Amino acid sequence: MAWTEVDSAATSPAESGIGFDVMTTRVRLNLRNLPTQHPHYSSIPNYINEAVQEFQTLLLGPRLKKKAVDLIPRLKDWRWYDTTVNNQVYLALPDTLLWLDSVTVTRSTTTFSAATQKEYPVTEEPDSEKFGQLSKTATGYPTKWHRAGSRIELNPTPTTAFLTQLVLHGARAEDTLATTDKLKMPLRLQYFVLELATAISMEKMGWIDAAERRVSIEERLAKSLDVTAGEMARNRTQVQIAGAPR
Repeated sequence: MAWTEVDSAATSPAESGIGFDVMTTRVRLNLRNLPTQHPHYSSIPNYINEAVQEFQTLLLGPRLKKKAVDLIPRLKDWRWYDTTVNNQVYLALPDTLLWLDSVTVTRSTTTFSAATQKEYPVTEEPDSEKFGQLSKTATGYPTKWHRAGSRIELNPTPTTAFLTQLVLHGARAEDTLATTDKLKMPLRLQYFVLELATAISMEKMGWIDAAERRVSIEERLAKSLDVTAGEMARNRTQVQIAGAPR
């Protein structure tokens, strides 16, 4: 099953932030200026990419998502559309999907186009037991979906007479970074990625203060998001007041 990504229109000025090569250098400096002869020296880029993936999962987890999602506009509001769905009860989710917001169908066999095709919402049924009670023998356009791990299940099953395209809406996971790449998230969050990469590197090398550093990062991240959420709320209020009729 192949998914095609539709790029988010949102952009982020943070794309001019910390380059991957610079981040690698800074992590090595955080590790007491790790010498080139050290056996973990060449693995630091791998640890940074581990930190990128782990940080995004942490950021969009249940504890922080409501505060964090507006800080990463370049990662949210993406679409994934599939090829024509026919006689498939479930589909594996795209590897690049970090957070699934909603599912729609186009009832069309042509290439997805947001400008010309109508999308029909499909209702989420999070209760797996209740979803299992729905008839799997009915046919038609899918009206319900259920997430089961890394796949979504459809009901009823689309068949030849009800060909459809499935469109997923959600947040996109950041790509694995290479030498010339930069993170697609605000600069203040990039520094937390750098810190997390340092903590992961310390764990890999067996340093005893690695756990303490990781806890410190998560605590500071939560506080930073609280401050940012407050700033955004005040800015919205000021805009409303400034634009109010007098």
